[in-house]
Amino acid sequence: MMTSIFETDKLSKSRRSHQASCLALVEDLLISQSYGDAQLEMEV
Repeated sequence: MMTSIFETDKLSKSRRSHQASCLALVEDLLISQSYGDAQLEMEV
């Protein structure tokens, strides 16, 4: 019983970290995109 609880906990932890890394990736994309737009406006 204890092992199964530990396994599911480990699984949910890894899934949570995967979600967090995906969120960070999306945020980086949005930030770089808005930064690129700001640079374009500066050149014009």
